[in-house]
Amino acid sequence: MDNCDSLFSQANDEFVNENYQSAIDLFTKAIAANKTKSEYFTNRAHAYFKLNEYEKAIEDSENSILLNPHSIKAFIRKGICQFELKRYQEALDTFQEGQKLESNNKTVELWLDSCREKLGLPKEQKQQNSVPNSSTQDVNPETSVESATSAVTPTPAPHRTKYDWYQTQTFTVITVLEKNVNKDDIQVDYGDKTFKLVAKLHNGEEYIMQLNLANAVVPAECQVKVTPLKIEVKLKKKEDIHWKHLESSADNTINTPYASVSKDVKESKPLSHFRNWEKFVKEVTEEEKNEKPEGDAALNHLFQQIYADGNDDVKRAMVKSYVESSGTVLSTNWNEVGEKAVDVKPPSGMEYKNWEA
Repeated sequence: MDNCDSLFSQANDEFVNENYQSAIDLFTKAIAANKTKSEYFTNRAHAYFKLNEYEKAIEDSENSILLNPHSIKAFIRKGICQFELKRYQEALDTFQEGQKLESNNKTVELWLDSCREKLGLPKEQKQQNSVPNSSTQDVNPETSVESATSAVTPTPAPHRTKYDWYQTQTFTVITVLEKNVNKDDIQVDYGDKTFKLVAKLHNGEEYIMQLNLANAVVPAECQVKVTPLKIEVKLKKKEDIHWKHLESSADNTINTPYASVSKDVKESKPLSHFRNWEKFVKEVTEEEKNEKPEGDAALNHLFQQIYADGNDDVKRAMVKSYVESSGTVLSTNWNEVGEKAVDVKPPSGMEYKNWEA
């Protein structure tokens, strides 16, 4: 593996572990080693977004688009950051450009509707399928009324829990956006190339996800994490390879973004109401800000907050000390670390080694 790819992989792992500033530092090193890979900029943009550094995220997204004009992720991340900065017309223009790449992308449609609402514009109307003209077709008079009725009557679309996935070199991560799920109400079964999640939602309904995975995983090293906002499943890859798809080729031919359920599993009843995704996104964003992390996550959050609130000297000191000490020193005093290199200081009883690739 090239050095830049190794840095990129490390950065993705740091992102998965919610060490966003560390991820940014590693993404930056990867970019310095190879400025031609659009995904380096796209992923750093995501890390900047997590730290509310929207302007930097927009700049990275634009660089990614210059390198790969077909990167729908870059358009989405740029548009979301413009929306967060209340530049709704710019965000609308960005999402419209993204829609030209993928006309049926549900995430783009959601944000387009949000932008139009903020700008006081009507939502885009979907084109309805027209009923065939009877004058141009042979119609059985006994079935014509029934056929016409079935042609124009839409099938109600059931509510489905939204989920997304991404990957690092070692893990594939599935995020299910459901709030206030009790960890005791979740059952997860891992197979070599299968995955099943059964969760009782806060409204009493049952959610089932069952996937035939595109590649093998290590069941013993898979794990699930539940927060007030989501369910996050980390699947340990059996091989350190890039997954082109989450599901196997047989499932991909169905072309559905939702998990199919086997016949011997009772499917949960669809919700009778429509989820307002704009409201949900706002609630998630607000609750993420108010959520109180614990343990190592609390310490990382504290460092991130110090960095976000600090002046330029504080930020420079934190970055310089962390990078030069290989993560063993974190200083906010630029006068102390600015004039000389920061030595590696491993914890007591441990020895620092510089491993060769």
